Amino acid sequence: MGTANIFELAKILAAKKFIFASTHSVYGVTKKGVFTEKDLIPRPISPHGASKLAAEQVVHFMSNFYELPAVVLRIFSTYGPGMRPHTLIPHIIDRLQEDRPLGLYADENQKRDYIYIDDVVEAIKAAFNKRIKFQAINIAGGDTISIRDLAIKIADLLGKNNLELAIERSEKDFSKVVVQHVNADVSRAKKILKFTPQVGLDAGLKKTVDWYLSHPDILKLSAP
Repeated sequence: MGTANIFELAKILAAKKFIFASTHSVYGVTKKGVFTEKDLIPRPISPHGASKLAAEQVVHFMSNFYELPAVVLRIFSTYGPGMRPHTLIPHIIDRLQEDRPLGLYADENQKRDYIYIDDVVEAIKAAFNKRIKFQAINIAGGDTISIRDLAIKIADLLGKNNLELAIERSEKDFSKVVVQHVNADVSRAKKILKFTPQVGLDAGLKKTVDWYLSHPDILKLSAP
């Protein structure tokens, strides 16, 4: 209903386009191994993914009904300065800084596709500038990395011995609502939006780690 109300407002204000920030969680688990917008029926396994998919359907219907162009951006794992302190990357930074084991809610071998926040902003700007009737488009870095390998990269940036990386599973288990392997097809973003991420994972992680090191109080807000 919230999405429908915002779309109604866009129509009242005579907006030229409606851009909806969705998520890769709409895909759920797929046998293809690659999340592609074409010929892949989304089957979300989390409440977040299900609610976003429902909102996408609202946007699609209202776009056709009101003849108002709309773009659905299925944004993958976004990171960068200012992230909520209890999310994965700030959590890893905090635990490594304190020389404590990483208490993970997911398997350390789970793979995600990360994209730096500045690139997400550029993708949104690109969506403003293209003539599109309706499209769903993946916005991702295009490369996957496991949580363990991500933690190793962060340990290196912090000057910690990555060979002594201690990883423990949290007592909370979210495995039923988390996809084990996320691999994005970004060809549609390149073709339609002419968008290619400019900040690689190594550079983005360094910017993120540097920001949190200069804002130590933020990390103290992270979950224990």
